[in-house]
Amino acid sequence: MIGDKIEIGAKIVRFVEVDSTNRIALSAQDYPSGTVFVAQSQTAGVGRRRRPWLSPEGGLYLTILLENLPEAIDYQKSAIVCGFCVAETCRAFAPNELFQLKWPNDVLVGGKKICGILAQNVVRGMFSRGAIGIGINLNPPSQELPPDLTDKAIFLAEIITETVDISSFERTLLDKIRETHQAPISKAFARLLPQINSVLFRRGELSSLEIRGQSAQNRILLIEEDCSLAIEDSSGNELRVSIGEFL
Repeated sequence: MIGDKIEIGAKIVRFVEVDSTNRIALSAQDYPSGTVFVAQSQTAGVGRRRRPWLSPEGGLYLTILLENLPEAIDYQKSAIVCGFCVAETCRAFAPNELFQLKWPNDVLVGGKKICGILAQNVVRGMFSRGAIGIGINLNPPSQELPPDLTDKAIFLAEIITETVDISSFERTLLDKIRETHQAPISKAFARLLPQINSVLFRRGELSSLEIRGQSAQNRILLIEEDCSLAIEDSSGNELRVSIGEFL
């Protein structure tokens, strides 16, 4: 029911390998809101705009099933909060590093991606279901990365120079996500927004953003309460960019 308390991770469903934990979550039947689907690897993981997400064994790939959140935007708020929880969990393992959120769906360290998050939701009448997919680079795969990813991706094990205990990382992460989802997600998002903006990637800096198919230099200001990104264009005008407008 709408407004009921969500217990994140009260039920965890584990797989050795699946095509996509998000697909499974969105199509699953008879699982309560808050169920977490975890896979050791994915064969067809995707990010925003259906871009492929490499998901070899050694990382953490999970999807949180959410149902009947009060507003459609709450699924995106949950995704951003989950991204912040990932950054905080990474910082618990590597306290001397700065883990940042790249709006709308990445966690970076040193400008390289360590985590991608994909929020998907479907609405049928009064019923809504969402999947918050999280893919985290923990331990490097046995095979080499494709050349186009070697300069863009980083693994937590490379930072701490030892193998990451995936189970320990998962427990810490789910504890943080569970804590943030005790209150309605809209309230949790509003409460955490100052902390989220404090680790916003390139905040106050000029960055090339592709918006509505056009690429331009804009100054990144902050994430707003409606999940949009406030930017300043070259003329000094302050604009808001919705997630749907961003490529």
